[in-house]
Formats: sequence, structure tokens, C-alpha cells
Amino acid sequence: MRREPRSPNQTAGRYRPVGVLGTLSSEASMSDARIPYTKIRDAQDRSWTERLLSRFGAEDLEGDQRDEIATTLEILADPRAEAPLAAILADRARPEMLRRAAAWILRSSGAVERGTLPALLRDGDRVEQSHALLAMDYGYAELVAAIAEAPGHPLHCEAIQTMAWDFESPRFQTLKIAALAHADGVPGPATPPGSWRGSTSERGPGRSPRRARAAAARAVLGRGALSRACA
Repeated sequence: MRREPRSPNQTAGRYRPVGVLGTLSSEASMSDARIPYTKIRDAQDRSWTERLLSRFGAEDLEGDQRDEIATTLEILADPRAEAPLAAILADRARPEMLRRAAAWILRSSGAVERGTLPALLRDGDRVEQSHALLAMDYGYAELVAAIAEAPGHPLHCEAIQTMAWDFESPRFQTLKIAALAHADGVPGPATPPGSWRGSTSERGPGRSPRRARAAAARAVLGRGALSRACA
């Protein structure tokens, strides 16, 4: 269940940075350090939040390590991380995969200000639009449906995944099933965790738009793990 952020930090539908933990560093200050991810998660040790955020933004960070940090920050759900992560999402000069990872953490930890989502969907860039759509609940059913009903829409995959929960009326069940009709007929899994990797596509390497939509629909119908599929 998503929660409202403790300190709203958005203007005109976009997040603005707040220096709660200071400026995030892109330097590899912890590149050689061993971060005890499991222990941090088990102990809910928020004393690591600032160090994790600093490393999260490092340019030399490998994909697997970013996955570990993102998962740990999501589990910690530290309110102090919300503004720095929102600043990363809003910074269009940042790498796309980093922004998508930050967006996933914000959604997964419930740090989303719902009232700004329509404006972000309308005025944001592709990363922000994807984030806004994936963060919507049934209260925005008509916005989600309008995109889900258009298989050619660039955010169609996200719309199908957004309907995984709470969209149970026949209208939305029909849309989920209809998404399967856009497949090539070749079964395959939904996009796995870590799908924010890559700079231009949520679909993953070698995946056609039709197969991506079908995989999303299969995952929705099967109540699969959708959190990061288009994140």
C-alpha cells in the first residue's frame, strides 16, 4: 500500500531537491568497501542511508550493485532518502537507468505525492511519465484506461502493469486479456528485476514491443512481480 510522502517536495508536478542528507556525491568513495546489505536490511539499519545514497549515484556503479542498493533503500524506507531520490528522478541530466531506479524506490516505498501524478504524466519526460503512470491507483482509472486501450501508445506496457492490482472490473480484465493479442505468440517471462538497466528502452535487449506488452499482460493476469518490470 502506497503512502503519501512525509514532506511534500514537488512543484508543478515535479520533485524539487531538498538537502536533507546533503548533496549526493557521484564519487566512488565506497567503491572498494563491502556493504553488508543483508545485515542492513535485517536490522533495518538506517544509519547506512546516506552512504547508500552516495554510492547509489556513483558513475562507476555496476548494475548488480545498484540493484542491491535500490532493494536495501526500498526496505529501509527512510524518509530522509525521499528528497534525494526525487531529485535524481527530476534531474534529466542524470543517466536514465539511474533515474528509473530512483523512481522504483520511491514507488516501492510509497513516497509518491498522488496529486502531482496527472501533471507529471502530461508534462514530464519519458522517465517521469513512466513513473507517474506506474504510481497511479484506481483513483486514476480513466487515465490508465485511456493508455491501456491504445496498444500503440509508448506507455502501454506501463498501463497494463498498473492494472495488476485493484483494477478488477470486467472492463479492465478485458484490457489485460486483450494485451495478449499483441504478442508474437511466443511465451516468455515478464521483464525481471533490474529492468531499469539500459538507457533507451524498458523492454530489455532483443524484446519487441508486442512481446513486451504480452509479457506484461501475462504477468498481470498471473499476479506476477511487476514492481520493476517497466521501472
